[in-house]
Amino acid sequence: MARPEVTGGRGGDTAVAAKRSSKSATDDSIEIDAAVCDEIEPSAPAEIASSPTLAQPVARGPPKLALSIPEFCAAHNISEAFYFELQKAGKGPRVMRVGARRLISVEEAARWRQALTEIEKNVA
Repeated sequence: MARPEVTGGRGGDTAVAAKRSSKSATDDSIEIDAAVCDEIEPSAPAEIASSPTLAQPVARGPPKLALSIPEFCAAHNISEAFYFELQKAGKGPRVMRVGARRLISVEEAARWRQALTEIEKNVA
């Protein structure tokens, strides 16, 4: 709480604020029967609710067939700077040009991940 000499306000509660704060919480509350709560079904489908992983939002619209560079980086948990370092070294995914945009197909992203996995297998 700010000091009254800084804010220019009066110190302490006003009579109206004190009256509001003394009002009990049950005056405006609604009583809910426990039996009714047991009958309410969960909002997530059973296969998502029972999934051990974090429930993902349901995709709406057509599936993405290509990713922009920021989307690709976010999906693979890498920074854009690291992406461009990979490209400069020739180790990044192949990019397709669509007008002025540069996109990475989902198939190319999968191929790139597979190639990285094979490199790791050969090193180990």
